[in-house]
Amino acid sequence: MKIIWLTYDLPYPPNSGGKQRAYYLLKYLGAKHDITLFSYFRKKEQLNNIWELKKLVSDIRVFPRRPVWDIRNLILASFCDKPLLTVSYLSEKLAADLKEELTKFNYDLVHLEFFGMSWVLPLVKRLGIKVVFGGENIEYEIYRKYALSVRNPFLRKIMEFDVSKMKRLEEKTWRLADANLAVCQSDLEVMKKSGAKNCYLVPNGVDSLYYKKFAKKLDETVNFRALFTGNLNYPQNSAAVRWFLDKVMPLVKKSIPEFKLVLVSGVKPNWLSYFSSSLDFRLDQSSDFTVFVEEADIYILPIWIKSGTNIKLLQAMATGFPIVSTPPGVSGYNFTHGRELLIADTAEDFAESIIKLMMDFQLRQSLSSQALKRAADYDWSKSAEVLERVYENI
Repeated sequence: MKIIWLTYDLPYPPNSGGKQRAYYLLKYLGAKHDITLFSYFRKKEQLNNIWELKKLVSDIRVFPRRPVWDIRNLILASFCDKPLLTVSYLSEKLAADLKEELTKFNYDLVHLEFFGMSWVLPLVKRLGIKVVFGGENIEYEIYRKYALSVRNPFLRKIMEFDVSKMKRLEEKTWRLADANLAVCQSDLEVMKKSGAKNCYLVPNGVDSLYYKKFAKKLDETVNFRALFTGNLNYPQNSAAVRWFLDKVMPLVKKSIPEFKLVLVSGVKPNWLSYFSSSLDFRLDQSSDFTVFVEEADIYILPIWIKSGTNIKLLQAMATGFPIVSTPPGVSGYNFTHGRELLIADTAEDFAESIIKLMMDFQLRQSLSSQALKRAADYDWSKSAEVLERVYENI
């Protein structure tokens, strides 16, 4: 098939959940299909990575993107029906190039990966080309939950208004697309309730063979370190770390004074300085935490703002980490408390689970073994096979 893929950012290096999904699906699909990638970039240094993506696809077109909080985006979003997140992707150059490409060549379909690409859908439909919309999350749900956590009432009202526009556009996009992709069953049901048809489950995955090479070596000694990896520019990650450091860390330290969080992120926000005594911070732009596997005893996922499914969880499982997660952190997966990981729904339970894991070598062994086995069920190759069937059926 001849396909155009649109992504919100160049998916190499695959240093976020969305980029990993795009990268690995393109890796498998590009081996069988003629794919042209249209993608945004935010920094010129990203263009140095194009050669890696050319191994996967037939051609690449790149377009600059303004930062979300650019004043031009703020002004435009104030006077149109599109939310701020979508406005930041508007590009006359991309629209013109895409229209020319679709008019000149016979493409079978266009795949829009991520909600920010939704503004392109009407243009493609007018040309009579089928559209597959890949939703990595229910975006309005994430931002609605984040807005509720904002203390400034004026800013919260602005965010709530933008979320209402986001909801209308996201639901309209689902109804217009020829096929909609969800990463978990709960997201699929939300799409269907909006009136969307042709909704398919294409789950997130993990490169299980790669991560298995770095499988954690467990022994009875512990360093009293927990690991968390994630971009702290994302609301769900920053909220997770704040909650953990503020609510859980003091409870753990009562029993284990030397306990620390190994925190890996591509950015270091100023508010982290308040918790410096409890942190071992690593500034790292990659999402490949294999280099940190032996520096922590367990992996934690204190996520509360969530939609879709969490790829970090699968990576931690594929390296054999004993894991403690909140219920939203494992949302969308069929994992059981006490079998593949421990699930805690309060700060007290979370702290107790960490302490229990640190003190119980046999429990760490059992969880690690089961996690490694289950991670193999979510290999990216299986997700790509499902998506290929979607392409064939629309």
